[in-house]
Amino acid sequence: MSNRSPDQDKIDALLRELDAEKKQRSNGSANGVPNGSTNGLIHKAPAASMPDDRVIEMCRRAKNAAKFVDLFEDGNIAPYEDDESDADFALIGILQHHTHDIDQLERLMRASALSRPKYNDMREGKPWIRYSIERNLADKAAPISPPSAEYLRAHRDDSQTGSGSGSSYSNGTGTGERRRLTSTAFADMPPPKPREYLVEGIVPASYPAMIYGDGGVAKSMLALSLGLAVASGAEAWLGHRIKVSGGVMYLDFELDADEQRRRVSQLVNAEGLGSPPLNLRYMSAVGVRAGDAFEDALIECKEHDIRLLIIDSLGPALEGDAEASRDVIAFYNRRMDPIRAAGVAPLVIDHQAKTQRGERYQEKRAFGSVFKGNLARSVIQVEAKDHEDGSLKVRLRHNKHNFGAKLQPFGAHLTFTEESVRVAAFELEESDLAEEDTVNAKERVYMALKGFEDEQGTRDDIVEATGLAAGTVKKEIAALKKEPARVWDTGHLRERQPIVTTKEPTGSGSTTYKGTGTGTGGPDPGQSPLTEEF
Repeated sequence: MSNRSPDQDKIDALLRELDAEKKQRSNGSANGVPNGSTNGLIHKAPAASMPDDRVIEMCRRAKNAAKFVDLFEDGNIAPYEDDESDADFALIGILQHHTHDIDQLERLMRASALSRPKYNDMREGKPWIRYSIERNLADKAAPISPPSAEYLRAHRDDSQTGSGSGSSYSNGTGTGERRRLTSTAFADMPPPKPREYLVEGIVPASYPAMIYGDGGVAKSMLALSLGLAVASGAEAWLGHRIKVSGGVMYLDFELDADEQRRRVSQLVNAEGLGSPPLNLRYMSAVGVRAGDAFEDALIECKEHDIRLLIIDSLGPALEGDAEASRDVIAFYNRRMDPIRAAGVAPLVIDHQAKTQRGERYQEKRAFGSVFKGNLARSVIQVEAKDHEDGSLKVRLRHNKHNFGAKLQPFGAHLTFTEESVRVAAFELEESDLAEEDTVNAKERVYMALKGFEDEQGTRDDIVEATGLAAGTVKKEIAALKKEPARVWDTGHLRERQPIVTTKEPTGSGSTTYKGTGTGTGGPDPGQSPLTEEF
């Protein structure tokens, strides 16, 4: 009886393939051709490429992790002088240090916070983002950090047998069969329709949106209020125009019909509607397998002409690990895409982790994988501002918008009684807006000055109020002084710094200093007025 393993032939064949690959890469490097590239032609990485979440994990652990997070998670293009393409190439450059798989790089770029419609523009017969990735790889092929043997062993069973959750990018049936994808010529497509919104700037039609925040900030009540406005044909919600009215369904994974009916009745009473509109519907998914709940919800959406599906909340609806990108991506592909295809806009309610010491609330994202927010097209964070008996003021912060400019933060004032809950807009103060990262630096500087006593202050005052760097404040002050000017010098110093104001000076006389006798109200001896600039 032979001791030879029945799998030994397969193992030997695999070792021969790996040895051949190794020699090919070695020969390519010796001839001055980067590994993974031959005569300028880019090739996909071998089948052992790391999964997407592993690439992201390695980027987060690299020396330039802060730069990666700034681009991939936050979509911050300010360091690139607001040039979106430069920011794209910077992120591609970071990612290509860990993978040369073009398909994988394209997926990751499309899932990043930088993703935008331009990615689909055609360039030399390819989508712009793919063309850019290939050009970047051809210019500078970086070494790839391969997955470890331990990692490959841990994921071998899932990748070979399909017994795991599987790749969220596969369109297979799980039986070894797959549906063939086909292409369409852009020239044969009908002209695009204008982009639709249910709520202007906040909820795009047929695309997922998210509202998230800490516990106790009335996320569900705000979502119900928005749904009531869409279903009842209201003109606006918290000052933002309702563009498309229609059916709304609330898919509830957390509470029960009695509690949600109570909340809707309170909102209806506050609006003086008498009764809920017939096209505002409810469906409980508590205790039901999430997959079954979504299948039934889709049928209901089609039968009742639903335009907005509110999902409360993502945690129990996910049926997976919120911190695993594979599970989150699979959720969007399996659950959100059929809803979108039916012409329904999903609005997902989600939670965030508790703010720890040293963290800023507005820097928190939805708990778990970054793909939660990356795959939503409009993301609103809710933060409590003032909480008193029977009253709650919250700030709504537009952290992401793929199809246009982010909205300026806005406020909602909720007043509670046993019979009613009124949700009304209220204007945030200048000092509130000055500390908002989602507002551009120039406006934050201006809002900080507007919030000071007599609308004036120094550079250090503005730095303290906004959290911006001193150099940024200096630059924005200079910009605000240019025509048409919105900021002026007062002609005074405080602690050796000029004081500026948003109040335009009157009269035509020259500016003079009014010393205080303390050495802090006027210019230094021997120094010309305002020689110290911002």
